[in-house]
Amino acid sequence: MSRSSRTAALAALALALAACADAAPPPEEPVEPAVVVRVTLLTPAGLDGVPIVDVGHFGVLDPDLGVFPVGEAPPPPNAVRLSLVPASPDHDTWVGRTVIACDPEFTPSITVFAEHVGVFPTTVPAGAAPALGPPFGFAQSSATSPCVLGERTPLDVLLVVDGADIIGTPVQRGVVEAVVRAPGGAAFADAAFDVSVAGGLFDAVSRARLFGAADPDGVRFVGPCGPDPTTTLTVNLVGAWSSPVADAASRGFGELPPPGALRIWGNPGARLLVPCGEDTATSVVVVAPALREPGDDGRDLLRVGSMVCDTASTCPSAPEDDPAFEVVCTGPAPARLAADDLTVVCSDGWSSAIDPLRDATVSTRETDAGVETRWVIPVRVRSHIACGMKTRVLVESSGGDGPGLDVVDLGVPGGVAYPVLTLGASMSSASSCVSHRLGEGPLQVGYTSAEASEPTRFPHRLP
Repeated sequence: MSRSSRTAALAALALALAACADAAPPPEEPVEPAVVVRVTLLTPAGLDGVPIVDVGHFGVLDPDLGVFPVGEAPPPPNAVRLSLVPASPDHDTWVGRTVIACDPEFTPSITVFAEHVGVFPTTVPAGAAPALGPPFGFAQSSATSPCVLGERTPLDVLLVVDGADIIGTPVQRGVVEAVVRAPGGAAFADAAFDVSVAGGLFDAVSRARLFGAADPDGVRFVGPCGPDPTTTLTVNLVGAWSSPVADAASRGFGELPPPGALRIWGNPGARLLVPCGEDTATSVVVVAPALREPGDDGRDLLRVGSMVCDTASTCPSAPEDDPAFEVVCTGPAPARLAADDLTVVCSDGWSSAIDPLRDATVSTRETDAGVETRWVIPVRVRSHIACGMKTRVLVESSGGDGPGLDVVDLGVPGGVAYPVLTLGASMSSASSCVSHRLGEGPLQVGYTSAEASEPTRFPHRLP
């Protein structure tokens, strides 16, 4: 069928689909307001299989803001997977339909994303479950529709797979390889990541959910990429579990994580520019999740490997005193602390970048939970006015069952997202100073950058 005749066929098909959209919907469908999404996939003739398309949407609160770029927003939590049906004798036109409820008060318009993600076989042996194979080719598109009170608004989304887009064409396609690790030591037994490869805005060409990243060797991802010489590899942590996930094979990209996931500080991950070709280097992404450990007072503490840590900022108790940071860690052996420069900026014009551990004191004691190491880090600013201060500290465990990373050489290797404590405080006077605990105000848990090629250095250490 020629492209012009296919266009004519599509026009007739659109009329038929419009009639379906206006007909009385089944009881389980949203009635109004709603958007009736009609997906059409054009492929070369004669391809065998049932094409599968994922359809999801985001509400656009303000049309002037546009839509979310790929990789800068989470996958649509309400995505549906459609099995398309042939709409032409040559099996080169495929159609599907879904209805999305909307609320014009909160989302005056919605943007719908559709992506051809795979193919189911047309015949399956008795007793066997069908396996989703690779897609016919790379096809993804998006469209935006208003949400109109009292109406069912039709929205067409067209996906096209040309002959040059068929998987396996060496001139047009390459591969991206990555190894993803989540070293947890004694903290967790399984971890999962959503990994995707994109060649541009709304151009995700391969994606997968990978379990088993807590294995010392990590888990390997190999995905096709587009014709662009460089593409974007996005790695997002889905969760970590205290035992291996039993039904990992049934959990796909963007779906809800399996139950029982441990609570984590932040959303660590990475977004890297990688080469796309027939023979490319393997990217290694290491993400060490910072687990939330319940404390005795109901607050969350930080757990990395076998170490459990807390921090606080304290205010001067007398005019001659200085504010201070306290870091307390408990584990099977004494911990060590590495720190960034402490930057201090005051409204009287004084500023400095100093060794925060220069005047710090450290003490250890045995507890029922293990060896407690406590650091008290004073900040000498009592002679200045209205000062703000901040630094980052890295807790190093010598217990042998930590995350297993080389973080003892005053830094974290490049390509690693590793938990750090961010310490910050501000005060105008002793009377206006406010104390904080971990998770409050400027005392938070952050990560080194997995996108950095060079190590993240922490030049100061105690002891």
